[in-house]
Amino acid sequence: MEPSEATRDSQPLRRRVAREAAFLIYTSQEKEYKQAKIRAAEILGARTLPSNREVAEELDAIAAELEGESRLERLIRMRREALEVMR
Repeated sequence: MEPSEATRDSQPLRRRVAREAAFLIYTSQEKEYKQAKIRAAEILGARTLPSNREVAEELDAIAAELEGESRLERLIRMRREALEVMR
């Protein structure tokens, strides 16, 4: 197998590890990204750890899926309130 093929094959597993780590954080089973990634890799039998950014993207996707449209509305409201506090 060529290196490019090995990299391609590991991408789905890396994404699954990121998704599992994000789920662990979302459900408050883990608080820190590093521990969540390590635990997720152990659960899935993987060696490669995703970046914090990959986990954050999956965390955002999980929140959007589970919280739906109300999440966006709440996020906009909180950002507006934060801007008011900073003024």
